[in-house]
Amino acid sequence: MQKVKLSTIEGSLKHGRLWIGEWTLACYLSICISFITSTILSIFFPQEYKLDLIGTIFAIVGMNLVSAFISILFIFILIKNHKHKKRILLWLKDVVEIETYSKKIDSYWNPASVISHIKIQVDFKFNEKIISKTSAGKVIGITGEGYHKIWTKYADRKINILYSPKYDEVLILKDR
Repeated sequence: MQKVKLSTIEGSLKHGRLWIGEWTLACYLSICISFITSTILSIFFPQEYKLDLIGTIFAIVGMNLVSAFISILFIFILIKNHKHKKRILLWLKDVVEIETYSKKIDSYWNPASVISHIKIQVDFKFNEKIISKTSAGKVIGITGEGYHKIWTKYADRKINILYSPKYDEVLILKDR
């Protein structure tokens, strides 16, 4: 099989979506913008509202805490995604491309999201054995195990997957 690019992979059933390219860049930019905004507001906010020393300290500390929280959140996402990417690169060493049918097992509606989170299952034949795999990754947030909104694109239709027999992992390929 020819070498598979990471940009052609949507994610893995075990860990969910793979964030690469512009998504990773957006996380880094969000961290930078958070710090820049916090610094600018820390300088101009106390002057604009003529705050006393205690008010100025509270404003600066508050803005920096918000910036630190946002940065920690994005750093956590980047670290988690980097680990996911390393695992996928390992799995790609022995993958086999298979066309199969995916089916929606269940859906979960999150009030904070417009789109339902879906749990899918793929059944395929490999080495004369029928293998069944279900989405299992937990997304950051309140969704349940294996539910992700990205699977709505791939539910109840034919899809292309990459199967790694050595690691027993399934990767979902993006539509061509």
